[in-house]
Amino acid sequence: MSKQVTVEELVANIEQHLDDVKNGEAIDVVESGRTIVEMKPPLSGVRWPDPSRRLQDVDPGPRPKKLVTDPAQLIIDEREYERSGKKHGL
Repeated sequence: MSKQVTVEELVANIEQHLDDVKNGEAIDVVESGRTIVEMKPPLSGVRWPDPSRRLQDVDPGPRPKKLVTDPAQLIIDEREYERSGKKHGL
């Protein structure tokens, strides 16, 4: 369960509350009895993508060998079908 603090209490003791979050404690900041901010410690062990790498720089790897239909063509066909005004019979 998260510790709850008011906005005023957060402002008055910001350094202590930030230290608490850094040490693994979650804090809900409340105003008029409602939570307006949830402060949580950062996820550890999560491997975030390197923002300096562009999507164009990533090698998608080889295409599957038994791919019968081009995925891009499926998207094109779907969009053309939607633009034609027809409804899906799902």
